[in-house]
Amino acid sequence: MKNKNSKFITKKDYPKFFKILESKLRKSKIKTPNIKLKKDDKHSHAKAPLKPVSNSIYFTTRFWNILNLNEKIAVTLHETGHLNSKWRFAYYTSFVGLFLIFAIIQFSISSRIIRFLLDISIFRFPFVALISYISKKDEFFADKFASEKINSKYLWSALNKLKKEIPPPYLVIIYKLVMMPFKTHPTENERIKRLQKTI
Repeated sequence: MKNKNSKFITKKDYPKFFKILESKLRKSKIKTPNIKLKKDDKHSHAKAPLKPVSNSIYFTTRFWNILNLNEKIAVTLHETGHLNSKWRFAYYTSFVGLFLIFAIIQFSISSRIIRFLLDISIFRFPFVALISYISKKDEFFADKFASEKINSKYLWSALNKLKKEIPPPYLVIIYKLVMMPFKTHPTENERIKRLQKTI
C-alpha cells in the first residue's frame, strides 16, 4: 500500500538536481540514491534510514523547500555519505548487538536486583556512550564525504537554515541538560565549525 504522504521524485521532476548529483557521484562510482519527499510542513530534516541495504534518502517537504539547489545537492551528498559509511554499519551492528546482549542478560539472570540495576540508565551509560561515539564518527564522515564533492559552504548554509528550525532556547537548554550525555549527533555548531575549516 502506497503512502499518500510521501513520494519518490525523479529526473523528470528535478532534471538539473539529478544531473548535478550524478556528476558528483560518478567519479566515486556510487549509485545515485533514490530521493523521497515526505509531506511535512512542520519539521525540517533529511535522513538516510538505518538499513545496511538501503539506497534511499528522505526529505521533509518543509526542509526541501527552504533549500536552494546547491544546498539540496550538499545535503543529499551528506546523506549519501551515511549510506556508504563504515561507521553506519558499525552503528547498526553495535546497536543490535548491545540490544541482544541486554536481552539475554535480562532473561538469564534470576536476581531481580541485578535486573533492576541494568535497567537504570547509569549502568547503560557506557554502552550508550559507545553508540553515541560511533554515531558522531558517522556524522563527521558524511560531512567530509559531501565536502569532498561540493563546496562545504553549501552544507553549512543548509545547517544554518536547519538551526533556525530548532525549538525556543529554553527548550534547547532543558534538552541539553537532560539528554546531552545520550546525544548521538554532534550539534549543528560543531559541524559548521568543522566544515568552515575545509573552505
